[in-house]
Amino acid sequence: MRLRPPEKLIRARDASVRFLSLFGLEKGAAWGALLAAAYITASVASLIRFKSYGLKEFVTGFSYPLFFIVFGVSVLLMLLSALLTRKAKHIFRALGLSAVVFASALGAILDSKIWFNMGLAVIIIIIGRVMTTDDRIGLRGRLTYRGAYIAVALLAAVFAAAGAYLTYFKYRTFTEATFDLGIFTQMFENMAKTGLPLTTVERGKELTHFAVHFSPFFYLLLPGYLLFRHPVYLFIVQSLGVCLGAFPVFRIAKKLGYTPTASLLFSLVYLCYPTMLNGCFRDFHENKFLAVLVLYLMLFIIERNNAGTAVFAALTLSVKEDAALYVFAAALFIILTREKKLRGLLLLIAAGGYFVFASKMITVFGGEPMVSRFANYCLDGGEGMLSVIKTCVFDIGYLILKVFTQDKLVFVMWTCVPLLFGFLSGRAGNCVLLMPAVVINLMSDWIYQYNVDFQYTYGSCAMMIAAVMLAWSERSADEDGMPGGKGDHRRPLISLMLCVVFTFSLMFGKASRYTVEYFLHRESYAEAQKVVDMIPRGAAVSAGDFVVPHLYYIDDLQSFPAIYGRLKKTEYILVDMRHLSAEFDPYVFMDGEYELAESGGFLELWRKTEG
Repeated sequence: MRLRPPEKLIRARDASVRFLSLFGLEKGAAWGALLAAAYITASVASLIRFKSYGLKEFVTGFSYPLFFIVFGVSVLLMLLSALLTRKAKHIFRALGLSAVVFASALGAILDSKIWFNMGLAVIIIIIGRVMTTDDRIGLRGRLTYRGAYIAVALLAAVFAAAGAYLTYFKYRTFTEATFDLGIFTQMFENMAKTGLPLTTVERGKELTHFAVHFSPFFYLLLPGYLLFRHPVYLFIVQSLGVCLGAFPVFRIAKKLGYTPTASLLFSLVYLCYPTMLNGCFRDFHENKFLAVLVLYLMLFIIERNNAGTAVFAALTLSVKEDAALYVFAAALFIILTREKKLRGLLLLIAAGGYFVFASKMITVFGGEPMVSRFANYCLDGGEGMLSVIKTCVFDIGYLILKVFTQDKLVFVMWTCVPLLFGFLSGRAGNCVLLMPAVVINLMSDWIYQYNVDFQYTYGSCAMMIAAVMLAWSERSADEDGMPGGKGDHRRPLISLMLCVVFTFSLMFGKASRYTVEYFLHRESYAEAQKVVDMIPRGAAVSAGDFVVPHLYYIDDLQSFPAIYGRLKKTEYILVDMRHLSAEFDPYVFMDGEYELAESGGFLELWRKTEG
């Protein structure tokens, strides 16, 4: 026989429930969220005050009055908000926001420590699941596709402007080098003058860039450069090109049946993804346009738009000879998951044929395709792609050994954890979209190809994002108690939270370093730029590695220390006194044949004496 509680206890319980319902806090989860949000907010305040964390000095210098004051104020403000709205959603929103801010700050302070970020990711995922259960933060609003698309446009513009602004400071502080920005600044200027992608600094002699990489795509960017002939154009168009990828992401999500809110969240996942704007700090590269092109290619494949598929397959191929791999993967995706297999077969043939054509064009222009980055697979003394393919097909154990290394697993953590490894949950045919990531980023021993700071991630990570969107749209509504398809808001929101934390960890140090450095020493940089501007445009110049990008208008330009070829005596030598080393001493090289013409900031301009 079950005993009935005393009447007084029943009345007290009902009264407390009615009182708590005034705040929307009749459930224990809301109280837990309130206390957690207040604790995290107080921790953020302590972090801002001390500007460090995880050190014994943080504990010894900890301000307990500050912590408890902020904690108490946070609790009161959240209770007031709940009382006025009779809902607890603002508390759960505060929990999510404070958690992302705190985790981002910790990640930035410890500067790109992936395993520390993994610990943060576990906490963020738990908090994300708590705050999104039963739509506690009110995601299922009345946002329309039109409103969401406008939001995507505004956010993409803001991200593009911020990316161009922040990355340009690296150029202003003379920390961009010959490889690779100096190559492209000179190349675009020569394209504007002659129509040809000529450089003198890439291989130590005058040579077309197409002898290194066959990239007709550059001609699509040339009209903009003709209007604004300055290296800043490259930073603007690069950042804009990356951020334009948010539009095909939104359209793919809409086509797959996601709600306007989920579609907007996916676009934000793309904009905040760890490899996107972060990679823009690494010079200028054509690879960074692969993301938007590959995503439009996937969009038109999903929409069954043959014309759009053909156009963006051609644009993707035009970026670089190895871009054929992305089209190849898209073709396999059609064959394995779409009804019209012939389209996929034709695209497959086109990708293979273009790769052969582009590789041949490199040799026609006087170079060789860079197969050397996969030389670790040429085990039988052979050379070229056939030897690489043979090793991968017949020695699968060796392939696995080279792909699954500790350093490459770090790359996997940076790129896959923010996506919650979502591509693993869809149909098997979607996994073919991971092929570029395996081949481009994980197979090679070239360390830059599996580094999220470099340019080799854009096409492969764009395909990973598309694979995740496809996979989550195919999940049933009752798996794990999480909605699928049109109603799936939880996964993209949690993914967005992780992307923000991971990207802030990667970018904060770079952005703050270059901007602070410039504003602290801008007079010195201005003086250095005056020295650069004194050099006549028709002169022959040898310059330090980090000054070369600023001499884009010089036709006869050498970079030292020389990586390719031997240096010749030129009319002017521009010495960067910040980077003098025993490897190459410019003063020894001048051998008394030059006189100091001008100095300013950290540069010295030497002119060859008569006779």
